[in-house]
Amino acid sequence: MQSEGRCGFGGEASARLSGFYPSFRGPSPVPTMRLVLLRHGPAGTRDPAAHKAQSRLWFAHGAWWAVMRAPERPAITIHRLDPISDTWIDTETLVDERTNAKADAQWDGEHLVIASAVDTSGASRAARIIRFAFDEGSARFVMESDFPVRISDLGVEGIVVARDSTGVLWVAYMKDAQVYVNHSTDNDAVWGHHVALPWPDSFTTPDDIASVVAFGEGRIGVLWTNQRIGSILFTTRRDGDPEDTWTEPEVALNGQDLADDHLNAKVTADGTLLVAVTTSL
Repeated sequence: MQSEGRCGFGGEASARLSGFYPSFRGPSPVPTMRLVLLRHGPAGTRDPAAHKAQSRLWFAHGAWWAVMRAPERPAITIHRLDPISDTWIDTETLVDERTNAKADAQWDGEHLVIASAVDTSGASRAARIIRFAFDEGSARFVMESDFPVRISDLGVEGIVVARDSTGVLWVAYMKDAQVYVNHSTDNDAVWGHHVALPWPDSFTTPDDIASVVAFGEGRIGVLWTNQRIGSILFTTRRDGDPEDTWTEPEVALNGQDLADDHLNAKVTADGTLLVAVTTSL
């Protein structure tokens, strides 16, 4: 059984198949695995509510939850899975009202943090951080005060959020074929300015992707594809180090047609980092 935490895969494949979840029906204490279908949003939205590096499912308070679009409207809202009918129920908690916004969700057991943005230019499409708390009375997530917070000037592609062991939130995304990172400062509602990773290989193509993940014993890592050089690269930093202290990028995969704009990173209970990728072969 999966414990509470971040889970689920975004991207094209999961637009229809959201993933497996434990079914608690029946007398057996061992959960079986079931498959749940997610539907696309209404006409006019280009694709599902999540980018390929993003996560939109989490398990909390005895239920599975997701950020997705209701069939009749373009806004992203929080849905709860009804295990009896195998249907997603729209709780009508608004995450992002913008058509074609894409969101990444992280539940840490106390707060639900969602990063969302539209991947086209324009100030109205800028990246946002939104934090939610679970309201026991209404059995739904509610947006906390001081949110949403705008954390970029323009729209960005595929924003992903992670919280390090000191409580700092980090985001990574692509903008103008460059990998950018940003982080919270005093609290989740106060952010610095985004910076581009400093290496030549962080300059990519317009069709690449980035992700950020907390893993191991107090580390944050940034993964990205670079189809210009045919590589998937990885850089890390220790939590608490100066913000510009990153390791020299490690080449995780290299070769003709091996880098594509598809990756998704997850961490196992023992801290092992797993990355799912596709190639152009």
